[in-house]
Amino acid sequence: MARRSVADLLRRVREVLQDQDQDNYRYATTSIVAYLNDAVFEARRLRPDLFQYRFEDDVPQVDENPATDYSTVDMPLPDQYFSACVDFCAGRVELRDDEFATDGRAMTFVNSFSQKLMGGA
Repeated sequence: MARRSVADLLRRVREVLQDQDQDNYRYATTSIVAYLNDAVFEARRLRPDLFQYRFEDDVPQVDENPATDYSTVDMPLPDQYFSACVDFCAGRVELRDDEFATDGRAMTFVNSFSQKLMGGA
């Protein structure tokens, strides 16, 4: 199976958020990509072993330019962490809208990222 692309992540996050009206997305693509970049930094904090081969290099980041063709951009983390990244991005997006974020679905998504990254459910 080929590596997943950032476009795959965007589709899945929008599916989870029920934000699939291509003519009028509720959440900006650049915001979701920015949260993906945050997820990579958080992954490096929680799992530095994932970045051993890049220890002296910069953390891989995805271009947040709205003109980017994300179907050609590989995910910056291995495929087994795809669903964790989806959870992180969906949770962060929902945190903006959820006035009860500490008790709600948004925090469940964000916490799921850490659990999946650390090998939990």
